[in-house]
Amino acid sequence: MLLASAAPTPAAAALAVRCEVVELQTHKDGNNPHECEDSAQYHADDGWFALSDGAGEGIFSREWSRLLVDSFIRERPDLADPVLTSAWLERCRRAWFEQIDYTSLGWAHRARVDRHGSGATLLTLRFFRAADTGKIAFHVQAVGDSCLFWVRDGQCLAFFPLADSGVFEAHPDLFSTHGLDAPTILQAGACCAPTDCFLLATDAVARWFYRMIEAGQSVDWDCLRKMNAANWRRHIDALRKSHNRHDPHGPIPLDNDDCTLLVVSVTSEATVV
Repeated sequence: MLLASAAPTPAAAALAVRCEVVELQTHKDGNNPHECEDSAQYHADDGWFALSDGAGEGIFSREWSRLLVDSFIRERPDLADPVLTSAWLERCRRAWFEQIDYTSLGWAHRARVDRHGSGATLLTLRFFRAADTGKIAFHVQAVGDSCLFWVRDGQCLAFFPLADSGVFEAHPDLFSTHGLDAPTILQAGACCAPTDCFLLATDAVARWFYRMIEAGQSVDWDCLRKMNAANWRRHIDALRKSHNRHDPHGPIPLDNDDCTLLVVSVTSEATVV
């Protein structure tokens, strides 16, 4: 079920919610680990998370996705405010140009920067507890096809921001290093339980989750909560194997791309912001 767009927003008196997080990442088969263009950053002690997927057709996309998540967690801009978002994005753009050291680039790289630059998705998640009611809630914002999955008792309650796996065929919205305006930022949220689990996934993993749900096949969500980096690489490698693509009774195949997943577990603790 697609998560409703009505999003509770934290009041000034809201409390932060401490979370536990497992970060899992592996690079595209055929590439080196340093070529992975996915980036994640978070501050689990007060419930802030960010995930980004750099566009493969861009240049210095890894640097751009890393800059977006780091800057978001550090500055915590209100992406629901267009003015504040534009100002934050402009600061990120200036920082990216400084980081890639544009003036020292060769003419070919400069031409690619001038013509295309880079783009990246951004998925952000924040947890908070209302000071008056004590209820735990979350607020999610998204640009592009990095997705959130909300899980309770081994079942996926909702996902966001895409309605189904077919939407991945389209070119996603991106935060770009070029241009004057920010893309459309989708947002949603709800109240949640202390035992709920939230998974933030870049497109290859997210699309696989959608396909599994649509096919009525079970995803072992609890296993993902306990997975380590080595097991994640083995899991992804097995799903990428070519024979899976020709076996109608086998597991649904995973697209060959960078694969990053944040598995966030809500705790019952609340801390003063």
